[in-house]
Amino acid sequence: MSTPGLIVELTVRDRDVLVVGAGPVGRRRAQRLLDLGARLRWVAPNAPPEFSRRSFLSSDCIGVDYVFACAPPSVNAAVLSVAKARRIPVCRADAPGDFRALVDVVAELRA
Repeated sequence: MSTPGLIVELTVRDRDVLVVGAGPVGRRRAQRLLDLGARLRWVAPNAPPEFSRRSFLSSDCIGVDYVFACAPPSVNAAVLSVAKARRIPVCRADAPGDFRALVDVVAELRA
């Protein structure tokens, strides 16, 4: 039996979206966001050269609509903390199925 869930659809076209991490998950997520018309900000030491090739900084979250944390767990924890503090919906790739941060922020924004 599967765990009941909630499907959340994000409109990303013409939105500023941050992806942190450039491993296989980060690369897939970034490509999908580009395909959907997002204005992508991508931060990782091994990001493609046209993006920010460095470690995550808290200032990376300024002015973004959504954040995808696709880096190692310690980096994702920092990304989650900053995004939640700024009330930015965030999805953490190393916690599949755990959308509490995303849902909490969306619920706060709608209240």
